[in-house]
Amino acid sequence: MGTAVKKYCTSTCAKKAAYWRNPEAYRASRRKNYRTKRTSGRAPQSLSTSTARSRELAWRQTHGEELRQLAGQWVVLDGETIVSYGPDAVQVVEEARTQGITVPYIFFVDDTPNDSIHMGL
Repeated sequence: MGTAVKKYCTSTCAKKAAYWRNPEAYRASRRKNYRTKRTSGRAPQSLSTSTARSRELAWRQTHGEELRQLAGQWVVLDGETIVSYGPDAVQVVEEARTQGITVPYIFFVDDTPNDSIHMGL
């Protein structure tokens, strides 16, 4: 008739059982799966920087005067629109989320002049 198929309570239990049946085969299949995921040729959507936030970055580069008025504050942009700003980052993000923005683009507007240099000390 054939072999009975065992069902496991979770995928973790199934993985543990596969490991204990044949550890070398289990490791080989895990390495193969890792390599195919790693070399799939496409970066995950969250890591793709070519189009992600390009409108916000372009807006920041072209609207320096508006940003100077917000010096010392946190700003949330959505596309080319300032959604919220203020001295408290948590409050600014909460305001943006109440407006329906799930992953806000937030940054701090530094109040130092453009001709000065910051060092991480």
